[in-house]
Amino acid sequence: MFATAAQSVRVIPLILQAEAYEEGVSHAETEDEVWAPEEGLQRTFFTLLSNLVTGVAFALILTAITLILDQPVSLRHGARWGAGGFAVFVLAPNFGLPPELRLHGSDSLPDGGKSPSIRADVLKEKGWTVSNLAYALKTGIQPDGDAFGGSMGEVVRDGTSFLSQDDLTAIATFLLEREND
Repeated sequence: MFATAAQSVRVIPLILQAEAYEEGVSHAETEDEVWAPEEGLQRTFFTLLSNLVTGVAFALILTAITLILDQPVSLRHGARWGAGGFAVFVLAPNFGLPPELRLHGSDSLPDGGKSPSIRADVLKEKGWTVSNLAYALKTGIQPDGDAFGGSMGEVVRDGTSFLSQDDLTAIATFLLEREND
């Protein structure tokens, strides 16, 4: 139940944001409608149910390990193993990068830095075209004459500057001509 509470604060808002984003993406008419829980009580119930099933599965695995290792079966011993499993499978993954939507950028990178959104609509609003983005990936020079700095400067210097013009154009096309990105 603690995992469900933590997910309600940290994960479910991201899922809701992704679902809102996906609603704008066109799907083929032949694709069947996929069921998803409704927001609120139904989503919380199914999240809790899946966490309980997962918890029981981990408890069975821990019981098997305890018996295989010929360890004593006690409440204290089980609580220690359970707390360790919770730390490894629930808490530890939260110490990495905060969850973000693909191409949406981040204001909280591990080194304290930021990365801008590279969604097509955002890039186009900033005046990027396929040709000037391909040029910038080759040279590091942006359309306004400024140079890429920080990590992006390193990406150009050590990576994209060595790509063929066709590859650079393909990358720029991929980033700028995606629907709803």
